[in-house]
Amino acid sequence: MRDLLAGKRRKRKSAVAGISWIQPTRYLPAMLLALGVWGNTLASSSVNDLTALGQQRIAANQQAQKTIEAIDDETDRMETRWLQQMKQLEGLKVYNRILLNQVDEQQREIAEINASIERAVDIERQVIPLIDRMITGLEQFIRLDVPFLPLERRQRLDNLKSMLNDPDVATADKLANVFAAYQEENKYGRTIEAYRGEMVLDNQTLPVEFLRIGRVALLYQTPAKDRMGAWNPGRRQWVSLNPSEYRRQMHKGLQIARKL
Repeated sequence: MRDLLAGKRRKRKSAVAGISWIQPTRYLPAMLLALGVWGNTLASSSVNDLTALGQQRIAANQQAQKTIEAIDDETDRMETRWLQQMKQLEGLKVYNRILLNQVDEQQREIAEINASIERAVDIERQVIPLIDRMITGLEQFIRLDVPFLPLERRQRLDNLKSMLNDPDVATADKLANVFAAYQEENKYGRTIEAYRGEMVLDNQTLPVEFLRIGRVALLYQTPAKDRMGAWNPGRRQWVSLNPSEYRRQMHKGLQIARKL
């Protein structure tokens, strides 16, 4: 019995051992197939990742190129504006030099007047012609100047001419009023001002708002802000400006002028 049981145990062990060797061999193709599919999946995933990364880099390079081109275009525009402004600056330098020469000449005339008052006995006969020349000089100056406040400045000149011919006004008062007019004109070169007026645009008289920056710039803008322009001292005429380009600067300038 003992031998029989031992024999049965040996048969069971042999059967189990046979199964352990037979099963791997039986399922080996399926295992290899599964490994191949997994390997292909990993390879396919790596290729897709590399492709997506490449596409991202291409898109980033394209965007960078667009940015570079936009910066280059903006640089060209800024260079063009700079060249234009340099031309305007040269014109303003010439214009200012002429104004300074005129002011120097007028200052010399004023100095001559003061000296004449102290030493001349027949001062009145000398002052009246000199006042007349000063009024004429002021009139020419205004005519050549930037055309701001034309009605106000024209009225001041008319008052001086009328006063010169008025016998009831003393010579000293005539001279004082001429000096005051010169001082008023001199003050315009150091101030910023916003005021309302009218402009003839396309054969139509339209209300506009003017912005004067010393004697350097004189600009206008319609109430609808759809039309803008500036005085060109070199060409001595008004030139149109692009509202979309200058609207914000004009608005800021008007705000500053109104606060002063």
